[in-house]
Amino acid sequence: MGVMRNAFLGLCLVSITFPVIAQRVIYKAKTFIAPRKYVEDEVPPEKKKARSYLNLCAKYSAEKQDNNTKSDSDINGMNLLPLSDFRKIDFTYFTNNTFGYHFMGYNRNKSEGRTICISINDGDFQIYDQRKALLEKTGSNTIEVVAINKDGIASGVSKFQVFIDRTPPDLTATLDGNPVDIKQEMDCSRNSKIGLNAIDKEYRLTHIFYRVKKDQAWKYYHDPIPAIQAEGMAFEIKATDVVGNESPIINLSCKEVKSK
Repeated sequence: MGVMRNAFLGLCLVSITFPVIAQRVIYKAKTFIAPRKYVEDEVPPEKKKARSYLNLCAKYSAEKQDNNTKSDSDINGMNLLPLSDFRKIDFTYFTNNTFGYHFMGYNRNKSEGRTICISINDGDFQIYDQRKALLEKTGSNTIEVVAINKDGIASGVSKFQVFIDRTPPDLTATLDGNPVDIKQEMDCSRNSKIGLNAIDKEYRLTHIFYRVKKDQAWKYYHDPIPAIQAEGMAFEIKATDVVGNESPIINLSCKEVKSK
């Protein structure tokens, strides 16, 4: 009887502990089903692949914030040399044609081992090529230039503004302060005066010109013109902007109306 009782107690003990063991095994299996994922920051720096670039200019574009923390004082202060007609106002170059340019301060012999990079209108920096140094886009253009030495150290960035204006100004007129159609004959009295105005859509007006007869020289417009003059009642008017764009010549004429 004692033997049978001991065997019965052993079976009960096994039946009680078996679920606990089974649960532990299942729990461990669930814990390690999904492998651990590493985020990029956990990859050791020595195992990360270095990015490759076509040239120093491409690298500067991608990492220019870091490059700008270094400077090469030997090549600061580049200047733009325009190769086209221009007017310079408030540090901006104005022209009405394609704008060619070169950089002063860059000497190939003295700058051996340095790469000149330019960016047009906030684009990526590219290797400077004199044959392609042309601006054609109407309106405001920005040129940025930087020189990078063989050690990858960049000079300070030089920035230039170029404004290409191909639009002539528009002319308007008033008769005794009232707007009139300048292409139609106006009714004028002996005391009438003609006012002229011009609006340049791109930048600013330079001059308005007028003349009474075609054989007379053009005069600068400053103040309202007497509509009735001894020379006649027909005028020609035109306007030019800061870079020489000229409006079409407009004939302006008056018909005298006697005041009552």
